[in-house]
Amino acid sequence: MFILLYLSAISACLMLGIVWASQIAVYPAFAKVEASNKKFFDQYMKRGGFLWAAYMAFELTMAIIVLFYAYQAKAYLWISLGLLCAIWLVSWAYVAPTLHGFKKSHPADKIKQLTRMNWIRTACWTARVVLLTLCVYCNM
Repeated sequence: MFILLYLSAISACLMLGIVWASQIAVYPAFAKVEASNKKFFDQYMKRGGFLWAAYMAFELTMAIIVLFYAYQAKAYLWISLGLLCAIWLVSWAYVAPTLHGFKKSHPADKIKQLTRMNWIRTACWTARVVLLTLCVYCNM
């Protein structure tokens, strides 16, 4: 069952790369997009939103499956799942609605708020990858 833990860690690493790229490059670049360019945000949400949702769903599924296979580091896995729940909460309660709102307008203060809120997800995914890496290492 080590392969499941490994797949869970890989999926978290994938999301970590995506969230750091968004945090450092994508969201700050939104400030450079003309407010009248609604087509850009429509395309971003159609393409990016589907990928984010699919990857996040896979990651959540793997986290739940791995948790119930009772690995030795089960406390780490519960903490990791809690971090994932925080990520989902921030994603669906704040980030997704804000991004959808950019189709209408994207004032600079909203972009700054989005970037600040995304630090929560970035920190949670970073901590999650550290925990899963420890779990993989301990179960080798």
